[in-house]
Amino acid sequence: SSSSSSPSSSPALLTSATSPFLVFAPHALQPGASYTFEVLVLSNIGTKGSNSVSFTTNSAPALGTCASNPTQGFALQTTFRLKCTGWEDIDIPLLYDFATFNNASGTFVPIALKQTLP
Repeated sequence: SSSSSSPSSSPALLTSATSPFLVFAPHALQPGASYTFEVLVLSNIGTKGSNSVSFTTNSAPALGTCASNPTQGFALQTTFRLKCTGWEDIDIPLLYDFATFNNASGTFVPIALKQTLP
């Protein structure tokens, strides 16, 4: 898929249309989508120039599952074994983040970040 819009009309763009940088809001670009950005320049004396760059955004890994054994237990007493299998992606090695969910605060608490699995 592809996208085309004027920078000044895009709510996904966090920088101004005259900025030397393009900064997009999180999740503004779709995974696996193709985009082309074109810059058109007009000088004070009427000279024109343009350039463009095309790219495809990365897609998330797919097709895998993760499971815990056991599925229930007690914090700091039960040893949980986490197993993730079947994940596929062209970018390897895959890195996994593991976290617990705190029901009281509604937040995830990291327990192991950027782990590779055999």
